[in-house]
Amino acid sequence: MLDNGLIVTKNISDSRNAVLSVIRPDPLEFACADIECPEPSIARLSAVGNTVYVVGVHGIFRFDWDGQTLVRDTGWRFDYATGTAQTYGWDVVLGLGNAWFMDNGKHRYVRSMVGRGVSQTANRLIRVNLSDSSDVETVEVSGIPGGTITNPPLVDESRRIVVAMTQRTGCCGPGCSMAD
Repeated sequence: MLDNGLIVTKNISDSRNAVLSVIRPDPLEFACADIECPEPSIARLSAVGNTVYVVGVHGIFRFDWDGQTLVRDTGWRFDYATGTAQTYGWDVVLGLGNAWFMDNGKHRYVRSMVGRGVSQTANRLIRVNLSDSSDVETVEVSGIPGGTITNPPLVDESRRIVVAMTQRTGCCGPGCSMAD
């Protein structure tokens, strides 16, 4: 939900571009025409103020509410997967002035997430500064290949720590204190 009370939703797909829908809660109606994202997205949306952050299958980008519609901020984007063997990112957490998320979200889940990652690379915790998307840091969570995730990292703003966990081993790695 945006600070202005509007609700933003989207479809979930790793093959079709995400489409954002903006809804007024009272009365329940669309606030504007749907907005197509530049790529598909599996991750949940996050917002701060009237800005929505979307983790796509290759990059993270954002849209701002201009009073009439959501407008893509073309000056803010980070391509986290381009040129790597990493798979798509998962849910973004906004805190400490940054967007925090993990990659390698594509998996072969049946009964357990452990060892179900598709990519043979290690999971990464990714930090992207909300003011400057070129201010980025990536850290391998455990260094063990084949991990995957379906949940966001934990950002504890009061203690200035970030906890990330891979489903390959179930343990936390060196990315746990990246916020310090």
